[in-house]
Amino acid sequence: MLDRFDGDALGGRVAGSANVSWSAEQAWNARLAARDIDVRALRPDLRGRVSVTATIEGQGYTPDSPWTARLASLSGTIMGRSLTGRGEISHRDGNFDLRGVRIANGRSHVDLDGRWGDTLDLRWSADLRALSLLHPDLDGELVSDGRAHGSASLPEVEGELRIRRLVAAGITVQSLDARLDVDA
Repeated sequence: MLDRFDGDALGGRVAGSANVSWSAEQAWNARLAARDIDVRALRPDLRGRVSVTATIEGQGYTPDSPWTARLASLSGTIMGRSLTGRGEISHRDGNFDLRGVRIANGRSHVDLDGRWGDTLDLRWSADLRALSLLHPDLDGELVSDGRAHGSASLPEVEGELRIRRLVAAGITVQSLDARLDVDA
């Protein structure tokens, strides 16, 4: 058991606690509160500061062991724009359940809800006004809404995709509009 940790890290303050059990159930959990973290410590091309409150709990220590991570609060600024986030991701039996996952930076956002694994039932909505948030070598805008359902072996994907001024790996796409309806 780690009763408590508290210290300076990544240009900000990090505190938390953890419990680990080696008994038959092998239950474990951790809590984290990070304040005023300098994003440049993790990605030098981005400027901003963030704060996070999160928990994770699980049972067992194998890759297949079940766990649930909850992002109670993500706040701060990235590239001079407000950053917010929340959501929950659970892993059980090879499946990931995403509940109310939302990350927003200014007018950009990504929303995910549903299941990804052997069974698919995932909805997404993304409006990324600056793809450079994802990778420093990307530029442009991406907007997409849709749903993936069915199974991993026979997925069905329905959605829309709009790209504007995409620059990646020396390729430029001025405009792309697509409606997806894919059955494997």
